[in-house]
Amino acid sequence: ADAFYKMGLIRYNQGKYDFAVTFGEKALVIRLKILKDDHPDLGSSFNNLGISYRKKGEFGKAVECHQKALEIRIKNLGSENKDVASAYNNLGNSYESNGEHNKAIENKYKGLEIRLKILGEEHPDVAASYNNLGISYESKGEYSKAIEYYQKALGIRLKLFGSEHPDLASSYNNLGNVFESNGDYNQAIEFHQKALEIRIKSLGIEHPDVADTYDQIGVCYNSKGEYNNAIKYKQKALEIRLKALGVEHTEVASSYHNLGNSYEFKGDYDKALEYKLKALKIDLKNLSTGHPKFATYYNNI
Repeated sequence: ADAFYKMGLIRYNQGKYDFAVTFGEKALVIRLKILKDDHPDLGSSFNNLGISYRKKGEFGKAVECHQKALEIRIKNLGSENKDVASAYNNLGNSYESNGEHNKAIENKYKGLEIRLKILGEEHPDVAASYNNLGISYESKGEYSKAIEYYQKALGIRLKLFGSEHPDLASSYNNLGNVFESNGDYNQAIEFHQKALEIRIKSLGIEHPDVADTYDQIGVCYNSKGEYNNAIKYKQKALEIRLKALGVEHTEVASSYHNLGNSYEFKGDYDKALEYKLKALKIDLKNLSTGHPKFATYYNNI
């Protein structure tokens, strides 16, 4: 079980989420057979498997795993422990990915409160909590609140890590997103380019997080009306995602959909429809029928 568990972690860190899930599931099956229902190692298995499911786009399974991990950790560790805080945060992230923003915020706040109490303000985990709350508020359209939390996270990370740490890329990336949502496209591109430089240097050119940044720069150029630049960056994102995640991943669907938008604005409606239908086909396999993305799909198509 331990060997499968470790291989799952290695594959996850390589961005190979299908393999991470495969090894994580094998470890979990063995541990369920030989350990008690509330053994701490089961909490670790459920937690890491949930993270991998989320990266694969299987959000319902991710929520289920993180709920189990949280229950086990509270039973073993009490309510004011850093691993319990992580479990709340990861559960919140999964709710976020599933479009359940209020549940996401509720769980992320619980994680933040624990971290502030036991770790203090200037800790990487506290920065992560602020960052993740910013994501939820941005998803709800509360941009000023999102910027407030993103800047708190960035301030802590700059103080702790310097200017080239991968966590800085996350902060720059999220600030870019919220400025794009606010219509400040040049500022958004500036933040995203900072994130891209750090991610390529620290993660390599074929990592899914690099694809995310290319895609987001493309979205900004699309909003500026520079459709050829938008397509160039979005195509780079699609190529990385296809190679790293496989043809049926929800992030591949996002790439197809975003490329479809750029071709539509450019006036190439046949190409736009082709990409959007590809996106819809993938997400119909991966997401629950009530997911908010489908309203956007059907309206656009």
